[in-house]
Amino acid sequence: LVQALPGMAYMCQYDRRMTPLYLSDGALQLTGWAASDFITGNVQMRDLMHPADLALVRDTTRAALQAQQP
Repeated sequence: LVQALPGMAYMCQYDRRMTPLYLSDGALQLTGWAASDFITGNVQMRDLMHPADLALVRDTTRAALQAQQP
C-alpha cells in the first residue's frame, strides 16, 4: 500500500544522522536518489535539507517526540 502512494514515505531514527529505517520507492523520483542509497548510508536524510533549516527541523522533531505527537 505504501509503495503505491505518490511521493515518498519514510521512517527514520531520531539520531544525528536521521538514520533511515524505511523509504518508499518514491524517493528516487522526489530526491534523485534511490531508497537503497539512504538505507546503505550513501545519502543522509539531512542532505535533503538546507543547512539553515537543520536546527528548526531538529527542534520541531524533538518537541513532537516529547509531546508524543506525529
